[in-house]
Amino acid sequence: ELYAQCFEELIRQTVLNSLERGLLLLRVRDEFRLTIHAAETLYESSIAFGNRQAVKAEQGRADRERQAEALEQKCALLRLEIEELNIAKDMLATREEERVALADKKHAEEVRFFTRTSQQLKAQLDGIRATKDK
Repeated sequence: ELYAQCFEELIRQTVLNSLERGLLLLRVRDEFRLTIHAAETLYESSIAFGNRQAVKAEQGRADRERQAEALEQKCALLRLEIEELNIAKDMLATREEERVALADKKHAEEVRFFTRTSQQLKAQLDGIRATKDK
């Protein structure tokens, strides 16, 4: 403010001495004011832009945090599902082993039964042949 008053007084005195120089100083003053105003506007605009970017980044951060939390919950659910499926797989494998063991046991019993039956039939056949031969 004090510099502006001093410059105005300098312009006034210069205008009194030389009109051309005074008008040039007036132009210099006006250009200076325009330059200062442009710099202030640019500064305020850049501050506003920086604030908008900071808010946008903060909102994006919050969104990413919510997304990360949702993904972590989904991972936890999928891990539980994996555990459940592994348990079910183990149960099915155990059942299948038991079924195969039971089928093998049944097959072995059938083989023994048919072997015994075959031996008995051979014995009867040999007995019948022996009685015929006599």
